[in-house]
Amino acid sequence: MLTWVTRLPQQIVKRDIYVTTLQKALEIKKRCFVKPSIGKFFRSGLYNQKSLSKATKNLPNNMLVQIQEPVIWTAEYRCFVVEKRTVSVSSYFSNSHQLFFNASNSELKEAKRFANSIFEEYDIDTPPSFTLDIGIIKSEGWAVVECNEAWAAGIYSCDPVKVLKALLKASIPIKKFSEKYKKWDAKENFLSVFSEPFYSLEGY
Repeated sequence: MLTWVTRLPQQIVKRDIYVTTLQKALEIKKRCFVKPSIGKFFRSGLYNQKSLSKATKNLPNNMLVQIQEPVIWTAEYRCFVVEKRTVSVSSYFSNSHQLFFNASNSELKEAKRFANSIFEEYDIDTPPSFTLDIGIIKSEGWAVVECNEAWAAGIYSCDPVKVLKALLKASIPIKKFSEKYKKWDAKENFLSVFSEPFYSLEGY
């Protein structure tokens, strides 16, 4: 899911997002939100040139990273999505408080409504199962935060039975996938995190 968020309509991300190499990211003078395009090679967050250089000093310059325009999130939710339907949702952030699980039923219902509306209103290609993080941007409204592999995301207070079904859907051997799902092979996505062939990592 290397560039999935960058290809979403502006109406549902409400900020500039793009992928570039770490080398080019280190040339950006303004403060911005930076995260690895895949995996947890360094902590996602707001960086300037100096802090990003320190956080990524042992990483290759051809590694791809995601750059996002900084915004203020007032609430965030995690959704487990199976075949473009949200099967379970949990809050995890509210008004600058991490690990917030006490959203009301109406808040969770509204989050689920927004998540499902993305796939109902837009023709968006997705893997069979994944997590979709959504939230509310101050003065802007609902937007997509990011997406991740279902098997690599915390469940917070999502329904564990429904999460298990999502994990099983995300863990089918690639040989059993239909042709349209082969592009989501985790191995291929990992190798694509570098802008040059994987052998360019030799020596790191």
